[in-house]
Amino acid sequence: NRFEIVDEKGITFVRDCFNANPYSMEVAFKNLPAPRGGRTIGVIGSMENSPKTFDYHRLIGEKALGVFDELLCIGEECMPMVEIYHQAGRKAAHFANLKALKQALAETAHAGDVVLVKGSNRMKLWELF
Repeated sequence: NRFEIVDEKGITFVRDCFNANPYSMEVAFKNLPAPRGGRTIGVIGSMENSPKTFDYHRLIGEKALGVFDELLCIGEECMPMVEIYHQAGRKAAHFANLKALKQALAETAHAGDVVLVKGSNRMKLWELF
């Protein structure tokens, strides 16, 4: 679950579900493979807790605007990211549980897309697969 690249039905998934902090998020964003005619989708779970959690999520949300065509988030701390996307007129959604997120991801991702799945270990994003 550390930057594991897997192709499923023509969708390139980058599974990086072990840990997440602002630095590891930025590194993951910079190292994503290019989509093959599709979009780049971020499936982002909350990062590790810190006194500046919401500030860090806001910072990463701003950086995500330059990387992802669409954002699917889980975890209360990710709400600033979703707000940033909405303010920019971009598509983003927040999910209360993994089941709803998994369903939305299945409906959203298509062949040719690249999907980064990244969040802290406590978010259990590996259960999406």
